[in-house]
Amino acid sequence: MKESLVKLEGITKSYDGQMILDDLNLDIYQNSFVTLLGPSGCGKTTTLRIIGGFETPDKGKVIFDGQDITDKIAYALKLVNLKGYEKRMPDSLSGGQQQRIAIARAIVNEPKVLLLDEPLGALDLKLRQDMQYELIRMKKE
Repeated sequence: MKESLVKLEGITKSYDGQMILDDLNLDIYQNSFVTLLGPSGCGKTTTLRIIGGFETPDKGKVIFDGQDITDKIAYALKLVNLKGYEKRMPDSLSGGQQQRIAIARAIVNEPKVLLLDEPLGALDLKLRQDMQYELIRMKKE
């Protein structure tokens, strides 16, 4: 049996008390096309935003290639000291914050190879040191 590339398990999401997704389960297999159909407001965009890591479900798990990535975006933002910036637009961030977001984007997928070109240049000394230690820790893992 084929294994899912993306698996949503029991995804629940509500906004302001309005239930948008209620115990959604979905398997998406490699090399497949999936179309979400439904009326406006039924949760199609919310589902895509949860898969993409732009929203966090109230309950449930997002599994990508066998790994739970439900909170991986929050983890990456915490790693670069930008917890709470999930909804900020890039033009509202300082240059150093934008650089930290770029680092978070790079590490969130836990790549086997990471090519960096002066990734810490726009950061202040303390944050630069913190990020150096974090990059070394990730390398060891």
